[in-house]
Amino acid sequence: MTKQITRLNEGSEITIPLRNLVSMIAFTAVSVWVYFGLTERISFLEHNLELTMQEVEENDEWIDEFEPLKKCKTLWLGYKN
Repeated sequence: MTKQITRLNEGSEITIPLRNLVSMIAFTAVSVWVYFGLTERISFLEHNLELTMQEVEENDEWIDEFEPLKKCKTLWLGYKN
């Protein structure tokens, strides 16, 4: 039993059925399409989250700085007592 040594170089040739080659190309294309679709969706959601958080912070600042009118304070305090 002699072992054949496989040598790979620029001139090496391989044989693959066309059906398998097309399947590998299709798989690669679908994988790339899914990857970029997911990346786009994640970027969109992150941007949407940033805008929402900015709006929440603005609303929080407004609530913290809210001062009711003097007339309303008087009516509310008078009603409570």
